[in-house]
Formats: sequence, C-alpha cells, structure tokens
Amino acid sequence: MYAVRIHTEHCDTLDFLKEYKSFFVLERDASRAHYQGIVEYPRQPASLRALIKKKCPRAVGNAGYSVKQLTETPERYVQYLCKGTHNTYPELVLNTMDVTNIVEKHMLYWKEHALLKETSTKKKKSVASDVQKEFPWAELTFNCVTQSVLDYLISHDRPINMNYIQGLVLLILAKNDSKYRTQLVASICRKNNLLL
Repeated sequence: MYAVRIHTEHCDTLDFLKEYKSFFVLERDASRAHYQGIVEYPRQPASLRALIKKKCPRAVGNAGYSVKQLTETPERYVQYLCKGTHNTYPELVLNTMDVTNIVEKHMLYWKEHALLKETSTKKKKSVASDVQKEFPWAELTFNCVTQSVLDYLISHDRPINMNYIQGLVLLILAKNDSKYRTQLVASICRKNNLLL
C-alpha cells in the first residue's frame, strides 16, 4: 500500500487509479488543494510514480505529487483521510476499497485528535515541573535552564527536538520570573509587529 498526494493543479482526475483498491479525498483547505489517499499498487513505487507522471504530465517532482510506502495500517490512514475539517466531512473522490463508515471515522479522528492535543499540553506542563524538581539550576538563565531541560530529556531517554526544548525553556523561564515574562511578551509583540 502506498500513501499518495497529487496537487489538483497538476492532475484533473484520478480515474487511472480506479482499477486498484484505493481511497482518495480532495483536501481544499490546505495551502494548495490536493488529492490525498492510499492505493494498493502491485508493483514498486517507481512504477506508480511513472504511472502518475504519464497520466498527470504537469505533476513534476515533490511539488506536484508524492508517493510513499504506507507506514501505518490502511485502516488508520483511512481514518486520517476521513478527517475533513472539524465541522465538515471529507470530499470523497475515489473509493474502490468500499469504505462505508466515513462519518464514523471522521468523528473518531477528531475525538482522538482532541485527546492527543490535551495529553500533549498536560505532558509539556508535567515535564516543565519535573525538570525543576530533578535538575534544579544554579541561576535562572536561558543557558542554565536549557542545560537542565537537556539533562532531563537525556536521563529519561526522550527525543531531542529543538523546538520542544525551546518551548519548555521559555515556559519555565516565564513561569518563574515575572521580569522575564514581561520581556518575552515585548519580544513576541515586536516579532509580530504589535504595539504594547
């Protein structure tokens, strides 16, 4: 199974995929409208790419289309494809997999999405508190707090993600120093061209 994305400006129809088990939706709310779906294609991905190039000659490179080996179960990916927007169901383009419970999958996606978002926020707050307890810093500076956050993540075998680390450091600094919080607000306002 392959996950496929083809931008609509490069391809008018997906009829050429009807002979394969596939499920595609049209995503208009993205920065560029595109078809996104899965296809059970019997040959190598290079062969599927060649087919797409032949049937959609305007689709060139990653800007026009993408083909990847599916890394999760087809059922899970179909649920993702059924997300639509929070208030609208997906715009179905091709369904030779006979997926029938699209509304159910749509609701399940948004229910799980809300839980993940809630869990992620709680986890970040929890990590910030745990860092303070386990790796107290000598002084409240960006460098000291960053070192404590890094030590915490390494000791707990957590992945190192620069944006996540920066977010935790800023949270800890803003939480523990009102002067720093005021500076942070001013910095954010300047960056976004807002007046205080």
